[in-house]
Amino acid sequence: MLVAGMLAVGIGVQAKVDVTDTYVMNADLSVDPATADNGWTLLNNWRQDWKAAEDETHVNVVEFYAGWGSLEKTAYAMTQTISLPAGYYRLAVNAFYREGNDGNGTNQDKAYIFAGEKKQNVYALANFYSICSEKGYQGSSDLWKASNAFYKGDFSNEFDFKMETDGDIEIGFQGKFDQMRSWVILGPVKLYEYTAADYQSDFDEKKGEAEALYGEKMNATVLSELKEAANATGFVTVDDVTSAIQTLNEKIAAAKNSIEIYKEIKQTIENTIAVIDPSLDLTEMWNAYNNGTLESADELYPMFQELEIAALGTADNTDYTKVIINPSFEWGNTFGWTVEASNDTGAKPNSNDTYTVYNADGDYLFNIWSIGNAISQTIEGLPNGTYKLQALIATDTGQKVQINGNNESIQIDASEEGKSTGVDGELEFKVLNNKATIGVEGVNKYWYKVDNFRLTLVKALNVEELLAELVSDYEKALAAAKAVDGKMEAEAKSGLDAAIATYGDVDKTDADALSDAIDALQKATKTATESVEVYANAEEKLTKMKELIESTNVYTEEAYNEYYGQWYQKYDEGTLTKTEAAALQDPFVVTGWHASITCDNFLLSAWNTNPDFKEAAYYINTWSREGESDGTDFLVPFFEYFGSPLNEKTLTATMTGLVAGKYTVSAWVRVAPSDNTAESAKGVTLQVNDGEAIDVCTGNMIDSGTERFFLNEFAALGNVSEDGELKIKFNVAADNNIHWLSFKNVKYVPGDATGINDVNTVSNTTNNIIFNLAGQRVKNAQKGLYIQSGKKVVKK
Repeated sequence: MLVAGMLAVGIGVQAKVDVTDTYVMNADLSVDPATADNGWTLLNNWRQDWKAAEDETHVNVVEFYAGWGSLEKTAYAMTQTISLPAGYYRLAVNAFYREGNDGNGTNQDKAYIFAGEKKQNVYALANFYSICSEKGYQGSSDLWKASNAFYKGDFSNEFDFKMETDGDIEIGFQGKFDQMRSWVILGPVKLYEYTAADYQSDFDEKKGEAEALYGEKMNATVLSELKEAANATGFVTVDDVTSAIQTLNEKIAAAKNSIEIYKEIKQTIENTIAVIDPSLDLTEMWNAYNNGTLESADELYPMFQELEIAALGTADNTDYTKVIINPSFEWGNTFGWTVEASNDTGAKPNSNDTYTVYNADGDYLFNIWSIGNAISQTIEGLPNGTYKLQALIATDTGQKVQINGNNESIQIDASEEGKSTGVDGELEFKVLNNKATIGVEGVNKYWYKVDNFRLTLVKALNVEELLAELVSDYEKALAAAKAVDGKMEAEAKSGLDAAIATYGDVDKTDADALSDAIDALQKATKTATESVEVYANAEEKLTKMKELIESTNVYTEEAYNEYYGQWYQKYDEGTLTKTEAAALQDPFVVTGWHASITCDNFLLSAWNTNPDFKEAAYYINTWSREGESDGTDFLVPFFEYFGSPLNEKTLTATMTGLVAGKYTVSAWVRVAPSDNTAESAKGVTLQVNDGEAIDVCTGNMIDSGTERFFLNEFAALGNVSEDGELKIKFNVAADNNIHWLSFKNVKYVPGDATGINDVNTVSNTTNNIIFNLAGQRVKNAQKGLYIQSGKKVVKK
């Protein structure tokens, strides 16, 4: 026996000892954990509320919160390091967490107590408010109710750990937030020192708890595993018995869960199915219940559907709605449905104005908000044939909801009367392999409401008709697969090729093989078609980005790779994902005010601007439309420096790693004087390193009505020394009269424009840009000396 074994090695049999006060500082949280020298270290406590217990029915608690309008904190902790002698210990903390607005009640790794490397998840609550009502927790706030609950011993989380030697160990509470409106509350900490006798007593207590469950109805396998764990013997060490306790705890939890499931199964058989169709023979279901062979109530429904389908028959226009589980959500939940959740997802009361659809069926309907993800249900064992699926849909006027049936779908327009009026949508689709997947989703993922699904067998198919339909559908699917053309993701292309190759010689007398072939071809075709569309969109955006890149070479290598290079490589290799492709942007698109797009940081990457340029007077303009109508044709994106007038400043771009020598820098520059009647502009020059500063305020004068612009393309020359560094500078003088400086298409080219040997003859047919000696672009050069491609040339 354990106790005898432990006595033999001298461990002792004294009772467990509460050593909290000996080793843990401020374990009862009587000192605000946010204050100094309280024993605890806090991490990211966005809101750390401390409430001292004011009466004997409450204890002190601490709360961590993710944020109300956004996810403001993602990690949190309350920890301290303590020194313990070697031995066995139990750490206990009252705590629970709720994830997001509603919570899912799943004890995932979102909040846990820990000691060293060992940790254990704490209670996860789906709805703390409901629990408060059920258990009578008093108080006006979450904190006060939790304090009441912790005092009563509810939500106690505990686990054992072992100190191999004397030393320090960190204990406490840690976790993470993935959603806003998540919160965690924890209370006093307890630490116990354990002995062999304590563990044997714990095991015996747990065994009694397990034996008390034997008479309850549960899954037979779960019951067998519970008995096996409760009857464990042969413990030699403390580790043996602690492991046995842990196993028994797990089996007790599984048994309690199975007992609740079997209550649901019994209620479902007695009430739900019987109410739907009292004439069905439920013997098979009762046998499965009594024999304990079911794992969940979900397993009843294929059995029910099989009985219902057999009773309905295959006459034309037979109402098959009964085989849909929970077709109008009148169970008050989404049981039977597969749901891709978003915000505020679930069966909602039609009586609530937030969800009301005036022509809905019954008391409940399905609502999904923010992202209109799909809801679906698969029905097995249906007669093959043509079916009609109907559903009542609602969303904002101008939006659409898509109804799906197997591989067919139809988009239904919302009511013009608004989101509180449903529209009856209808879809015909075929069942060719005795299985139908039905459901709806928001077009473009827009939110929606749906209710009252109905299913009708329009016409059953016999074997000959079925094969003929299948062959026809197969040939159509194969032709559609082969017709997909265009660049796509490599994985989509290989999947399409595989579907075509694998099923090219399918046995046309085998209905199952044909159905599988059609399904595979249609899925591969859909994936490939979507990928072609995505890649076509990506190509358009990448082409636009390349156009921007070719208009300037003043950017860093890192920015080039971040905003273009890596994405083009993925596009070219076929590894660009849908998400990545969707994130690509057109740099020339006109955005909202100070909106951020790809080109912002790309164009600014080599310039000495404040990284948070949107809060500065100098930025990339992506929103102005004036260039479309003011006669300048100066379109976004462009650099902009704004003021009244401009503050004295030098805007500098630095390029490195260049070959020493002469360089020419060109740029389109537009300036607007503060006085829109001024005959000239002054105070801004373009300079390359220490070269001559070129006045860029001498462009062609253009009046737009409210502004007077001076616009032209300018060039400046400068030397790059052996350090390989080229600085492009727009110098704004203190005495300028400019309130709006804009420039774009900044570009540098190597060229020595100083020697007589650099003078060439200009061909009349050359397309190279030509500048006069003042650095201004010249469209129709007359006879004289000019600068072209960074060199002096003579126009004859």
